Amino acid sequence: MVYKVLITGGSRGIGKAVYANPSMHEGLGLTALEAQACGVPVVFFREADIPAEATTYFVPSSDESQFAANMHRLIFDNEYRESVTGSAKDVPDRGYMDKLYEIYGSIKK
Repeated sequence: MVYKVLITGGSRGIGKAVYANPSMHEGLGLTALEAQACGVPVVFFREADIPAEATTYFVPSSDESQFAANMHRLIFDNEYRESVTGSAKDVPDRGYMDKLYEIYGSIKK
């Protein structure tokens, strides 16, 4: 399900995307990784069932209030946003795809 969020209080946040992943059972976290590969920061719940290899550069949240605060910060704090999205560019080099092939290979057998 996709929701649109209205940001009020000025134009500083216009044109900035944040991938909000509120699911606690995401499986492999591929949609979040796809967003990250496009340079979009990802906010998720720390306790979500997503492989640790996928969440290295995600922004963890402990509860709903922190989740919303993290989304707000990523929209309005340019320096923080750059630190998160800049680090995320290393995603393909982490060997996550090798891990996926390993998982799919074990399922196939």
